[in-house]
Amino acid sequence: MDSFPMGKVTLMNKISLVYPCYNAQKMLQLQMSIWAGYPDLVRKLLEIVIVDDCSSFPTVADIVRNGPLLPLLDLKVLRICEDIPWNQHGARNLGAHVANSRWLLMLDIKHTVNSQSMFNLMKADLDTDFFYTFPCFRIEEDGSRWMEDRDGRPIKPHPNTYLVTKQKFWESGGYDEDYCGTYGGDGPFMRGLERVAKREYLPDFYITRWSPWIISDSMSHGGLRPIRDQGKTAYLNSRTAKVSSGKVYPINPMRFKWERVL
Repeated sequence: MDSFPMGKVTLMNKISLVYPCYNAQKMLQLQMSIWAGYPDLVRKLLEIVIVDDCSSFPTVADIVRNGPLLPLLDLKVLRICEDIPWNQHGARNLGAHVANSRWLLMLDIKHTVNSQSMFNLMKADLDTDFFYTFPCFRIEEDGSRWMEDRDGRPIKPHPNTYLVTKQKFWESGGYDEDYCGTYGGDGPFMRGLERVAKREYLPDFYITRWSPWIISDSMSHGGLRPIRDQGKTAYLNSRTAKVSSGKVYPINPMRFKWERVL
């Protein structure tokens, strides 16, 4: 059960929640129902940035316009104008570019945050020299929640889910868009982030991972996206070529046309 103080509370951390979204109508509708239930003391310090990575109809803007959010939240919707395969990291660069808060919470659309966890994060004693990872629950078909995978092993923190300042994000170089169009690139980004910030684990904040057997489009790979194995092979080939060239630092982010639609 959520537990929020009844009296006046000073929350320190303004947060921009950055979500790339691609052909995930059902997952986005679930997200909106959760965001709409955030209490006032959370909403006033939260900015939500949704980057539509060129979804087909209905677009993210179409879904949001029909939802309950516009009067309730500080929300931006951006749309990338070209369907670039596996461009979620370019979308994250764009989200980081337009976000207004000091702290960026980078999540995949399959990950949700309940109001209590968001409140815990806003009142946490955070250090700008660190970036933070957190535990992850999975949801079973019967609605039960587990911190173990189906083989019984604890679920590790998601490798591309973290909280970081906008300054440290860009000091790392952001995501290398040379890898967009392939399935990979989060590893080089995290290594770059670890060069400029220290990693710390936050046990009092957690995310929930929704799998496709619960929400069918939580991991949408439709449209022009290649199948994952082909995308991984393309990434490994690109990575090998970059390492051989010695030019591994990311340059020229946001190499695509985009527009703000909400």
